[in-house]
Parts: sequence; structure tokens; C-alpha cells
Amino acid sequence: MTINFEEYFRSLTEHSGNQKKIPINAPVGVFYGLSNDGYLRLSILSLRGGPQMESTKQLRVTQGEESKGVYWTCFDLLSKEAEPVFYSFCSNLLEAIEGSANESEALNKLKIRYIIWKSLFKKEATGNVPFETVQGLFGELYFMKKYMFGKYDIPTSIRAWSGPDALSKDYAIGADWYELKTVGAHSSCVHINSVTQLSSDIPGHLVIVRAEKMASEFSNGESSILELFESILQAISDETVENIFSSKVASYGINISDTAFSVKFDVKDLNLYSVINGFPRITLKEVPCPEITNVSYDISIAAIKQFAED
Repeated sequence: MTINFEEYFRSLTEHSGNQKKIPINAPVGVFYGLSNDGYLRLSILSLRGGPQMESTKQLRVTQGEESKGVYWTCFDLLSKEAEPVFYSFCSNLLEAIEGSANESEALNKLKIRYIIWKSLFKKEATGNVPFETVQGLFGELYFMKKYMFGKYDIPTSIRAWSGPDALSKDYAIGADWYELKTVGAHSSCVHINSVTQLSSDIPGHLVIVRAEKMASEFSNGESSILELFESILQAISDETVENIFSSKVASYGINISDTAFSVKFDVKDLNLYSVINGFPRITLKEVPCPEITNVSYDISIAAIKQFAED
């Protein structure tokens, strides 16, 4: 269901504490209104206590039992400048819990969705996130979910993800490393941004994800950053790992209300190539002068077929 929360909240009078129910297909009650101190509020009513959620500088979370068997989880917006984002936040929470089978499922989905906002909630969406950043982040999350989780355990995979930390390799586990490139579906080459990306005395892997940008109506499983982000969060069972993961995504500077977060991709294929002796690359040892500080180059994808892994 689509709810215009801007209209909902603008229709409120100045009477604080008066909550109005929102009709929604969910096993919990949803209300909107004002807190006793006048802040915009979204409230969730349940018959059991929900998982604990921490407040942020802009979102105050209050939870407690009003009377026997009646529990509230309330989200209050503390920054007036962030009202447009708060409207998106409210809609996003309702999308998460709508259609849940029971209270336990709804409250768990509520917490998972809030974790996303806790790290990514900002005053306003930038609206100018470079497409390369969006495509790159999508590819790294796709590779994490589709490959890393199958080879390593989930906490190890997430801790190994170094892409947002601006390190030389996107994933590093022990002596093993992966450098990931997400390109268009019909790209003939990959761009290596710096000499360090494929430089190593230890064999590693170049990962190429081919993905085509699609219309917003496209639906083929986890086809956006948001869908992958939620899916990965649901797979994590440790709160510390949840925070590590959401913080790393937040470091990319993408706000959940940016359209970039919902850009759809159709992944055509994912291939790994062994970066070993003979692989076409420029290493640090081959840079002739220390005065040369930036080396980038392109690699033909067709020319490295012999290094493809099964």
C-alpha cells in the first residue's frame, strides 16, 4: 500500500499525544501523530514486547508496556529539517511489516528495517550519487551474497569486505583476496583504477560481474542495493556483525531515500579469474619511477579467458 505521510502529518492539529490509526494489513497496529513534546511520531502497537532498538541523533525510539499485554514502539523525529526523509522512513517501515504472518515476524522485520535507517538516515538525500558508485556497491553486495556466503561463513565474509574502506583489495581473507569489477552487460573490458588493485605476490582473483541497468518496474529477486542489503541483514544473526555491515554500506554515502538505493540491475553473469603469474597486469614492481603516483589501465575480458575459474 502507498501512504502519503507528508499529507498525513500535515493534517495533524497541534494537540500533542493524539495518535491516529493507519489501516494496514499487518498483525501489529500502526499509528501516526505527535509525541507529548510535539515531535512527529510513528507508533507500533503490539501484544508482546519488541526487540530493543537504539535512538539516533535524529530519531528517538521509545519502547515500553503501557498496560498489561499492550506494548508500544515509537519513533519520534527530532530534526525538523529531516521531515522529508522521515516521510520516506515511515513508508519504508510499513512496507517491511505489511503482510507479515504474525507479530513476531513483523517486529523482527521492523528491527531489521530500522537497522538500515539507523546507519543511513541523513538530513536529506544528495540526489547526485555517481552511477559508478551505485553499480559498484550493488556488485560487491551481489558477490557477497551469491559467492562469499557459500564459500565462507557470513561473519567472516562481512569482515573481509574492505571495498568501502578504500583498501587495495575488495575482499581479503587470510592470504586469499578478491578484486571485484562490476561492468555493463556488453562491456568488452574492465578498468583497473590503480596499480595496487591487482598487485600481490600471492595469487588472487579478479571477479567480474556483468549487470544491466533496468527500469524501476523490473523484478527478478534481489535486483537493487536495498533488496540485497535487506536480504543480507536477514541472514546475519549477530548484532555486532549487523552493525559492521550496515556501517560499511553507510560509508559509501548513499542515503536510503536516494533513488540510487533502489536502482534495478539484471545480473547477466559472475565470473572469477585467477590472478597468477602470466595474468596481464601492471604491478608495483613494474612501475619504473617512484615519481609516477597514479597508474590505471584496461584489461580485455576476452583476452583473459584462459585464466577463468570453474
